[in-house]
Amino acid sequence: MSDPGAERTFAFLIHPRSNRDFGTKYPILKLLPARLVGFFARFAPTLHVANLHGFVSTQGERVHGVLLAVPMAAPTMLRNRPLARKLVLRAVQKAHALGATHVGLGGYTSVVTDGGQWLEDQVADVSLTNGNALTAAMSYRGFSEIYQGSRRTTIAVIGATGSIGSAVAKEIAAGLPFKDLLVVGRTPSHIADLMSTLSRYPNAQTIRSTTVAEAVSAADYIVNATSSNDTIIAANALKQDAVVYDITQPSNIDPDVLATRKDVRVYDGGLVELPKGVRVGYNLGIPKGSLFSCTAETALISLENRTDHFCLGHVTATHIEHISALADQYALKPATVLVSST
Repeated sequence: MSDPGAERTFAFLIHPRSNRDFGTKYPILKLLPARLVGFFARFAPTLHVANLHGFVSTQGERVHGVLLAVPMAAPTMLRNRPLARKLVLRAVQKAHALGATHVGLGGYTSVVTDGGQWLEDQVADVSLTNGNALTAAMSYRGFSEIYQGSRRTTIAVIGATGSIGSAVAKEIAAGLPFKDLLVVGRTPSHIADLMSTLSRYPNAQTIRSTTVAEAVSAADYIVNATSSNDTIIAANALKQDAVVYDITQPSNIDPDVLATRKDVRVYDGGLVELPKGVRVGYNLGIPKGSLFSCTAETALISLENRTDHFCLGHVTATHIEHISALADQYALKPATVLVSST
């Protein structure tokens, strides 16, 4: 029988989206050049930036979360993956030292470790997840709500060969009506594999791979699921009245889209509504009342008290089915937020 007074700990790894983000935690750093801050931050220890409280299992067990920051900004992580991996491993080890039995890989900590697979044989007594299963599930649900009622339109999934993008593309192909589904990915072999999978769907003749430029100009609805740090979607490239569902963190949509394209709607995706009673002691840079789906996934596997790794590498249908059932059990819903320029 579970002890209602028991409390488990999970950790979720975050990192600055840019070198300027270091100033959020330490305002004095705003006085220094961003490049200098970024250089010295790589030698800083893993930072325990905040706690999450209020998660309670169906058996009455309390789950406490800690947010740990890897001191390396997104662009630097992509440029120096070997060092980034070392810092991520160090953060996981710190999480374990703090008592965490479950660790989630947020942002590019997942990207640089191959969805957590690089860590799999290097950590013990910790259950890992990259958070991509719930992100994919909630992204599809959120996008479906926006798309509801649409017919004979063109949908594009940019970043369709990534862990989240491929899962969302398959869900869209199976569950939504459309005129054309355009999929975009950087690696030809990965695109070939995805197209082979999508060829089994009844509407396969309306699904094709293309370039970013063609997808952005042709699509009525865009799901942006890339892991690129470069600007992917420019203001002057979008179709009239286009809708962009953006899962990326940090976003790689040109800021001019919001400033100059009043006909275009941009939504923050990949988020869940903050569960009732849950408190996050840190500004994650997302809309109030929401939580990253990947953070929520880590909380869910901790509430479930898994003893094995959950989602590492690519998301599978089994991952989505399992985490969706858990999300329903705890009444988690997508938080799809319309982004404004003001």
